[in-house]
Amino acid sequence: MKNKKEFIKGFVLIFIGFLLGIHTTTNPTPIFEKIIPPITLRVSSLHYAGVIWIIIYYIGFKKILESFDLKIIKERQKIGLLIGVLFVSTLCQHK
Repeated sequence: MKNKKEFIKGFVLIFIGFLLGIHTTTNPTPIFEKIIPPITLRVSSLHYAGVIWIIIYYIGFKKILESFDLKIIKERQKIGLLIGVLFVSTLCQHK
């Protein structure tokens, strides 16, 4: 590990993302969606809290990989990281 500061930043971002995804059994709405409510339109609503949540996870995992001196340059690597983040974020949802 070359840069411990970047590793800690990434770990903190992932931990924050994990905490924001927690919800209780009585109210199945995640905490992050309570903080940032969806935009209600006439017929539907836009839930953008989930997108912000995935961006937090993506940046956190990217910082952890960069702390081990693994640069993400190619498009295939970025897509692989995004698929991994989506997989981890679905595993971290509490039900």
